[in-house]
Amino acid sequence: MLRSIHVDGFKSLINCSVVLRPGVNILIGAQGAGKSNILMFMAFLSAMFTRPAVEAVYEFGGVGRIFSRTAMHGLGRKISVRLAGGGIYRARFGAKNSLYAEYDYEFTIAYSEDIETVFFENQNLKFFQTSNEEEVVHRESSGNFDVWDVHVEQSAHVDGFRIVNQCKTLKFNSKKVDQKFAGINPRYFLADSDDSEKVFADRFNKFGNCSFPIVEDLGNVFPSARYFITDFSRSKILNIDPKVVKNGEDCATSPGIEEDGEGVAATLHALGRAKLSPNSEKQSMPRIEWNENYSTGIRDPKIVLEMIQNSVKFACEEIESIQPVKDQYTNKIQVHADLKSNNGIVNLPISLLSDGTAKWLALITSVLTNRSILAIEYPENFIQTCMQSELLNIIRDCISNADEDSSNNFMFLTTHSETMLNSADPSEIIIVSMENGSTRTRRIKRIEDVRNVIQGDGFGLGHMYRCGKLEDF
Repeated sequence: MLRSIHVDGFKSLINCSVVLRPGVNILIGAQGAGKSNILMFMAFLSAMFTRPAVEAVYEFGGVGRIFSRTAMHGLGRKISVRLAGGGIYRARFGAKNSLYAEYDYEFTIAYSEDIETVFFENQNLKFFQTSNEEEVVHRESSGNFDVWDVHVEQSAHVDGFRIVNQCKTLKFNSKKVDQKFAGINPRYFLADSDDSEKVFADRFNKFGNCSFPIVEDLGNVFPSARYFITDFSRSKILNIDPKVVKNGEDCATSPGIEEDGEGVAATLHALGRAKLSPNSEKQSMPRIEWNENYSTGIRDPKIVLEMIQNSVKFACEEIESIQPVKDQYTNKIQVHADLKSNNGIVNLPISLLSDGTAKWLALITSVLTNRSILAIEYPENFIQTCMQSELLNIIRDCISNADEDSSNNFMFLTTHSETMLNSADPSEIIIVSMENGSTRTRRIKRIEDVRNVIQGDGFGLGHMYRCGKLEDF
């Protein structure tokens, strides 16, 4: 998984570092400290790995919106980033075995006024991989993490009205290449070949492109280098609007929850109609992004639907069941609920239920069916206090039961809720502050001391934060 980020030049993230940990990472801080900018940067990363740099920049509002501004120099022209991480990655690209990988990736994207475009000015990628467990143990026990199988660099500059690009190979371990899946003729990668590194460098230089991350170029000749791109593949930042959830969707709407909550009815409808493929654990509906990490690995749509039903009934005891209902005249699907009453069961559309119930349904459905969730912003809005704690527990449980793939085993939350913080552990907290116009983050250092204080005085973490006591730890 992605373990650390350093950003310089993205909105208020000027020389800003963020340390990530598996599980829930809760961003707390004053209004305007930069919490949303951190999440926006993470979503921007996802865009950077799926399209040209200039398209990613303009998708997020253009140079004027995402490049930092300073009082002395005005609008910045560069964004510098360093990403470090690693772990176990599930087999891809036809490979049979999972892979352990480590990476250290630095890049700078620059805006050129002369040719009015954005490009990768510099990139530096170090990559280590192995499927040998003994090699992993040795690497971790020795503490020597500066040993890499591949080390490549790319640089580019504007020359008149064109960009001159150059790639350089500093190290290439030909023994680590899976020749069956190599992007070029396998005979060039014979382990006893003295020219293998030169051949790799020549091929890599031809693939080099300053519009895309160097990982994409490297992946043409070293496919497993693309594995860790999954660390940046998530982009959805949920900020559920209950009004959107209550509206329902057209019957042609694809299943899957959008950032504002649209798609709940369509997703529940798809779950109810889904069937498992014969002799397979995989369901037969490719449109649903099954979240193997956040649904404890369960792929049976009927079981997932039952989990959603139970969560909603836990939130509102009067609800007997929920079901999507298709209107044959309007072709819209809307969620209905069976409620207990003195006169028996009453069926009501979700539009007549509380905003909190609608939002809770959207949150739970999304967490269990959508693997592209990066963060949930302020989930406490509309949600009663006991359910805020329950949501945190559900996310924790799902992540702790994740499969071996480490690419999706963390999630961001932002909150101002004292109740939710009281249910959090000090190790999950990232404190965000604004110092001289720049966003800063820090983790609580003396975690055990904070736990002891909480246990001793009976007040929770939220109380400590509200009173400013976390500054002492």
